[in-house]
Amino acid sequence: MPVEEQNEQKQNPEEQQGTQGQAQAESEKGETSTETETPKEKIPYDRFKEKVDEVNELKAEIEAFKQKQQAEETEELKEQNEYKTLYEQALQTIESQKAEAAEAKKKSLLTQAGYTEEQVAILSQNVSGDTDEDLKKSVEDLKQIVPPKKEYVDPPLGNTERDKPTPTDKDEIGKKVFERIKGKIF
Repeated sequence: MPVEEQNEQKQNPEEQQGTQGQAQAESEKGETSTETETPKEKIPYDRFKEKVDEVNELKAEIEAFKQKQQAEETEELKEQNEYKTLYEQALQTIESQKAEAAEAKKKSLLTQAGYTEEQVAILSQNVSGDTDEDLKKSVEDLKQIVPPKKEYVDPPLGNTERDKPTPTDKDEIGKKVFERIKGKIF
């Protein structure tokens, strides 16, 4: 017989009867208390040590799980930072494409206004605006300040007004055409 059971038996029989009487009184009132019904139990040291070790192992597993989860979150943040850099690169690409499109639009408007390639290269820096209307207005203002260079051909020295052809009558044109095709038809 284990030592705990012997100790329980050695308890005073009056105390046992008293606890039973209290339990009966409480049950009559409709209240039950588990604290008063259970006698003090002693747990063997080996069993206690097993439970403590088991609890410590579970705590260690929980801690390891938390560390693993935190490492995964850190890894996700690192990946998100990569996505962040990719996002920033995409924004830079979009901005550069917008700038190139605006520059091409400026050059196109200057070329349409009659400027040469050399003039377009120099004057495109002076054209400003965000919208097409602003760019067109800027080009018109620039045309008033710096007129486009027109490409004229120098006329020869002896170039005078040419003789104008004599007007011909429609009937005359018809007769000439008939004379040409008359041999082919008949």
